[in-house]
Amino acid sequence: MKSEIVLNYVNHMKKFLHMERKAEINLMIDEIKELSANQRQEKGRTLLNLKGKYEGREIGGFSLIKYGSKNEIKTNISVGDVVLISKKDPLQNGIEGTVIEKGNKYITISFSNNLPEWLLENVRIDLYVNDVTFKRMAEALDKFIEFDSVVKKVLFKSNNCDEIIEDIMIEKFEDEKLNDYQKDAVRKAVNTEGVYIIHGPPGTGKTRTLTEIIVQFSKQNKKILVTADSNVAADNILENLSMYNFLNVVRLGHPARVNKKILDNTIYKKVENLKIFGQIEALREEIDYLINERKSYKKPSPAYRRGLSFNEIKKYSKKSSKKRGLDSKIIKSMANWLDLTETIKIYYTELRHLEEFAFKTVVENSDVIVTTNSTSGSEILEDYFYDVCVIDESSQALEAASLIPAVRAKKLILAGDNKQLPPTILCKEAENELSVTLFDKLIEKFPNKTSLLRYQYRMNDKIMNFSNKYFYNDKLISDETVKNEKINISDETYDFLNGENIISFIDTSKSLDNYEIIKEGSKSKLNIFEAEIIIKIIEKLKNYVSLENIGIITPYLDQVKYLREKNSYEDLEINTVDGFQGREKEIIIISFVRSNEEKEIGFLKDERRLNVSLTRAKKKLIIIGNSSTLISGLMYKNLYNYIKENGKIYSMEGKNENFEISFF
Repeated sequence: MKSEIVLNYVNHMKKFLHMERKAEINLMIDEIKELSANQRQEKGRTLLNLKGKYEGREIGGFSLIKYGSKNEIKTNISVGDVVLISKKDPLQNGIEGTVIEKGNKYITISFSNNLPEWLLENVRIDLYVNDVTFKRMAEALDKFIEFDSVVKKVLFKSNNCDEIIEDIMIEKFEDEKLNDYQKDAVRKAVNTEGVYIIHGPPGTGKTRTLTEIIVQFSKQNKKILVTADSNVAADNILENLSMYNFLNVVRLGHPARVNKKILDNTIYKKVENLKIFGQIEALREEIDYLINERKSYKKPSPAYRRGLSFNEIKKYSKKSSKKRGLDSKIIKSMANWLDLTETIKIYYTELRHLEEFAFKTVVENSDVIVTTNSTSGSEILEDYFYDVCVIDESSQALEAASLIPAVRAKKLILAGDNKQLPPTILCKEAENELSVTLFDKLIEKFPNKTSLLRYQYRMNDKIMNFSNKYFYNDKLISDETVKNEKINISDETYDFLNGENIISFIDTSKSLDNYEIIKEGSKSKLNIFEAEIIIKIIEKLKNYVSLENIGIITPYLDQVKYLREKNSYEDLEINTVDGFQGREKEIIIISFVRSNEEKEIGFLKDERRLNVSLTRAKKKLIIIGNSSTLISGLMYKNLYNYIKENGKIYSMEGKNENFEISFF
């Protein structure tokens, strides 16, 4: 189907992806250029003056270097991030690595390339952009033209009248605790041709439903590819699948980005169980030995070889003669260095062939392959096609990212919730085009090939009902196990902490201390007054509940940074709305930050961001904000009125040094 409409679609998509890629790279490059290394370090995106120590190799043959510091390392660089390691200029001589471990005074980086010696002394580490995903999206679009895939058929089919859902019974559900809506979704997903969509609102057991769908397909001996936009979601599905001993499941991806609990399912760990692994290890050890031996010889750099070519060095070495003022011993040493380098290259080629054979052996023997959308486009899977492709989080993945796995499948199952956060787009000119996902397009086109999961198992009814009314057309039902759940707290000082008060709004609109600020050089926002309120609430709450059961959410990164700096408790999780998507806590505290006379709420206008924030809480929700600013947004006005009727609103007035709150 190389029709004009398909070519136009691909070219159109590539145009906006190029714009987004350029925006992402420019953002990072501009920051590296404009800010000094010290300024980037203050922002948490650079680490300076680190000394490294070679730590050997990890699963997959990746080389490890552990960088240490005398002082505590404070950074936003996290495990799994791609970083650049350099001497001075990361844009000129930076080498890519992946963070696999981080402690108070050290950070360990995994490298796939040969390591230059300078990587060990006085280096800087910079958070960077991973360009691999953009390249794989472009490749997927080329394959979209080439392959006669199901995703191409469903995207450009004029209607779905010929798609018939057969009501075929499933003999046995492996998960007997599925509710009727989940079972119905499984039944239809397994028996519907082409595409099927699972719409899973917060807490409705989407991952559990997907797991059963995958298990049912595997019982039909289908070859299944399972992907998600994030490593966390991919790991969650794999963790569920690992409960079924009859399934042979493999997880693709860098070990640093995989949950430690499921390392045994990674392709690298499975390769270790193959007979060929002994050969691979022996070859690696020989390469390491030769690299170490090569250090004892003189590297033929321009300063030493004085214009001699590599062939001339070898030639004169055999004659043991001087040339161009070079001592014969130096020429011999350089020749030995060259001989060892050639041998190392030959061994590396042989090693790659052995590893490729081992990887393909594991893949071919697996029933289910689990990975991220991006990694599904890796060379390991280049030659494979699938009976079924299941894509989780497809409502928050770029359409082209979903195409990476989808173009190789005969059947497509999409799962997500387009009432939660969409993909993050940096390029404003591309936002309207790229924010529409494959999930968005197909759920609108095929409403009769969609199942809404309706029973939710997370929230107290009072927390659920606002989102239920304004986002899910009152179709959600709280399971009896959660609908009246509450925290057992009784506090005489702060009424809003008491367990009976499921939703509380602390209104700062009448306080003289409350205002938002913008730090110099930042585009984010900060509200110190709201942060101080949260700190005092935490000091109270820690007397009643474990801090690991509390989450603090705020839409603004500078507010997150400030709260993290002031927080002294390791178990207390503080993150942005985006960082909390897919997560849940017993108690959630939200700081909305915005407080200004213009009543401007900025990107809070995205109502899906509000939906995600509210639906992270299981038993108690405490909201802090300036009502006069927030209610300029219609959904926030609805929320304020909802809490008036179903929760309690507390007002802070005047100067609040003593944190005095009155109820009204």
